[in-house]
Amino acid sequence: MIIVLKKDYLDSLSIGEHKLSVDFLDGGHRYTVTTKFYIKMKPVDPESHVIPTTGVQSDSGNFYRTISMFAILALGVTIKLRNKVGKDYWDEFK
Repeated sequence: MIIVLKKDYLDSLSIGEHKLSVDFLDGGHRYTVTTKFYIKMKPVDPESHVIPTTGVQSDSGNFYRTISMFAILALGVTIKLRNKVGKDYWDEFK
């Protein structure tokens, strides 16, 4: 879960430690999750603020690694089936 606090709310907070609680209702059960966050300094320009990211980056390397793994898997299956089919074929002539 990613929670993004509005800029106006963040601007209203003072420097220091703050607590954030979230309540979840699942069926008849209520769960509360609490965390702390710190504001170390206020931005010099109140108009400039950064929206946090999840840390997940679009990396084309993941795509190529996935394709490579599928190619290796397909090659292994092909070799295994070829050996099995070839063995059965030649066994008939013994």
